[in-house]
Amino acid sequence: MIWAIYESDGRIDSIFRGAEQQALLQLEEGNRLVEVTEDVTDETHFVDLDGDTPISKSKRAFDVSYGVAGLTVTLQSLPYGSVVMVGPLETVADESPVEIEFDAPGTYEIRIYPPPQYRDEVLEVTVG
Repeated sequence: MIWAIYESDGRIDSIFRGAEQQALLQLEEGNRLVEVTEDVTDETHFVDLDGDTPISKSKRAFDVSYGVAGLTVTLQSLPYGSVVMVGPLETVADESPVEIEFDAPGTYEIRIYPPPQYRDEVLEVTVG
């Protein structure tokens, strides 16, 4: 059997292959377990908790729109609660656009970790 070990928000932590009793031993505090099909991974799926029974579903893409002005990148329309990281620095998106100001011209990587139902995104932006 194949099991998804997931968090209370539906984010899949890992996939376990084996008997249910063995899978239960893998759980950390707050994690839960649901049986899944072979194609499910933590990168491509999440556990939908909206219905009566938890079920794995494919993550959706979201449109990442951004603009560059000088040394500033403005990210718009991010899902609420997305974590935006540039190197070790991070911010959490709310209803407002996320502005990232860089110290020097160059090409930078921006990682976006949205809520579980969306796929993670990586942008490469050039400023200056």
